[in-house]
Amino acid sequence: MRVGRLVNRILAMTLVGSSIVLAADLHDLMDQGDNAYSGGNYQQAVNIYQQIMSNGKTSAALEYNLGNAYFKLNKIGNAILHFERAYKLAPRDPDISFNLKYAKLFRKDQLDLPKRSNLVIWYENVRQYLTLNELSLITLGLWLVLIPASLFYWFKHGGRQGKLAFYIFLSAGILFILAAGWTIDRYRIVTQARIVVMAGESQVHSAPVESSKTLFILHEGMEGKLQEETDG
Repeated sequence: MRVGRLVNRILAMTLVGSSIVLAADLHDLMDQGDNAYSGGNYQQAVNIYQQIMSNGKTSAALEYNLGNAYFKLNKIGNAILHFERAYKLAPRDPDISFNLKYAKLFRKDQLDLPKRSNLVIWYENVRQYLTLNELSLITLGLWLVLIPASLFYWFKHGGRQGKLAFYIFLSAGILFILAAGWTIDRYRIVTQARIVVMAGESQVHSAPVESSKTLFILHEGMEGKLQEETDG
């Protein structure tokens, strides 16, 4: 038993030590990428940032830096892709929002869309104001308030404290429903499969075969929702 515990402790210490070393290595790589970018070695910066991502690590800062490096290399499609990813992770960051909008100005295709009303713009901003993690924590917190309040009201519903518990339960319940709906909506936005055109131009066909009619051509940086994917 003691030998087994000793082995478990050694393994745990080894894993913790490995995690610390890996975190330090990734931090050093991030510094190397930033230094390469500052020195004008944008392709080297891209390679280093991609190396960090190959270890399964990502963050708004990493996606943002990678987007900047691609933009300097005039790879607008890649820049928009990573700015979009950074925006999903940090929707309130003004630099990310600005660079995303700025990069889109360099697309060859500029769609003349109807102007959105201020109400629609306000709704979209509110809709994406909080991250998925923040909404999940809020929803969980309201649930943790909702359960004890409902139990307290169940056992003390006849007294003054019971009325207070009822109002707390009612308020928490309404907020929980709103937060849960907001969380589900945010989850759909974050996990929604989107495409960004990377090639200089891409033909859009009427059917998923090369012999089908070409409907129109999209150029680098254009985005869209992925509805269905087929092999071939």
